Amino acid sequence: MAVRKLGVRDIDALYRTLSRDVGLAPSTVCQIHNILTGSLDQAVRWGWRTDNPAKLATLPSIRAAEVRPPSPADVVAAIAMADLEFSTFLRLSAAVGGRRGEVSALRWTNIDLVAGELVIAKALVEKADRTIIEKDTKTHQARRVAIDAGTVAALRAWRAEVERRAEIVGVDVQRDGFLFGPTADGSAPWRPFHWTSAWRRLREKAGIDPKVRLHDLRYFAATRLLDAGIPVKTVSGRLGHARPATTLNVYAHFIPASDCLAADAMGEILSGGPPSTEKG
Repeated sequence: MAVRKLGVRDIDALYRTLSRDVGLAPSTVCQIHNILTGSLDQAVRWGWRTDNPAKLATLPSIRAAEVRPPSPADVVAAIAMADLEFSTFLRLSAAVGGRRGEVSALRWTNIDLVAGELVIAKALVEKADRTIIEKDTKTHQARRVAIDAGTVAALRAWRAEVERRAEIVGVDVQRDGFLFGPTADGSAPWRPFHWTSAWRRLREKAGIDPKVRLHDLRYFAATRLLDAGIPVKTVSGRLGHARPATTLNVYAHFIPASDCLAADAMGEILSGGPPSTEKG
């Protein structure tokens, strides 16, 4: 179809076909819509059209998935039951709220055990042919995250074990080697799906709800931080969200009603409470 002849009804029909006949998820259809909208914007700039019909198209509604983070007891039990490598991976994932690919991509040069912080700069992605590529994070930005003393201790223990294994086979741990991987020198990482498979086995062993995914450790980190009263901007930075608004959209219902303090203060003022200390 010629670009100039494309109408809103044509685009609506496409979206219906993709949703009903092809069976694409609403979020996928919306991604296609974004591409089409951008393309038609360019067509307008080039003078091929005077309007963008995609902007008037009807999109499928996206129902936000309910966030169900695992309980602290489940997380602690899983970490306790896992082997040293996997328990370190789980502890780190829960502590920083990192995505599976981000934690998989961590190298020893990203870790500062003295300062108690790490830098999340890359993510591993497994392609359909099972090859692994290293790319930027989802927001294309590196982030520096503080880690607690317990997680630092876990990393120190894992580093000692890594060096012990390397010594046994007579190799040196590469300075920029991966934290987790099948090689003694850290030259290669585990496939991201390796951790998902390990989690499923551990979940069954620990008696954790089958619906709890490895990715839910990220939800665990976010919800517990918000529940502890940590500012949304700080939580957003640790999670690697592009904007605090993203954190609010997903986790708003987990934020305590801290504005009760504001309500109490206003109530006291309206009740003839202590006079204002402002200078005016």
